[in-house]
Amino acid sequence: MKANREFGKQFELPARRVLCWPLLLLSAVTMAQGYLEQFPSHQRTKYFEFHYKRNPERIAAIARFADGFVTLLNRDFFKADFDYPIRVLVLEDRAAFQEFLRREFRVNDPPNFGIYLPAHKLFATYEDSGLGTFTHEILHPLVERNLKDRPLWAMEGIPTFFEKFYGYWKEVYGNKVHSTDSCNWFSSRKSKDMIRILKRPWRCRLNASFRFGNAT
Repeated sequence: MKANREFGKQFELPARRVLCWPLLLLSAVTMAQGYLEQFPSHQRTKYFEFHYKRNPERIAAIARFADGFVTLLNRDFFKADFDYPIRVLVLEDRAAFQEFLRREFRVNDPPNFGIYLPAHKLFATYEDSGLGTFTHEILHPLVERNLKDRPLWAMEGIPTFFEKFYGYWKEVYGNKVHSTDSCNWFSSRKSKDMIRILKRPWRCRLNASFRFGNAT
């Protein structure tokens, strides 16, 4: 009888460990659902999953731009592979955005415009942060994933490079997003392969803001 009791104890602890895993998974799912419940509206696009509280027309315009931006990267610069869709949380204003990060993700010193959280595969920002905030932060995971041989400056330099945009939509030829002269620097030299550009020798000076100058 004693031998039977000892035999049963050998399997008691592993059984408890097995039971712990569903509890941990349930806790993680509950936390994810918790912060998503604060965003009553959502919109799914080809590359993104937007969650927001108000102004659906404005969010729709941002979502359209977002997909167009990734399309631009794929067409003219580098193949932007990723585990799409990327989740996007849009808060009402800067104060709400910063308080949300402190409360939900324990970010003690939240940024002023936007943040990408790789552990959660999500980008958080607010309505008036600007399109440049979106392009900058979204480029961080795309550069990290796709440009493995990038120089050290590129992790921050390339996102900064794409912050300013101008242009228009032309439906006949598909969505067009036209970037500033910084991006036209590549087109004017017929060098649209970002990886090849990053690997070639540079004869340009990068200042503190990562602006290109004196390139030949």
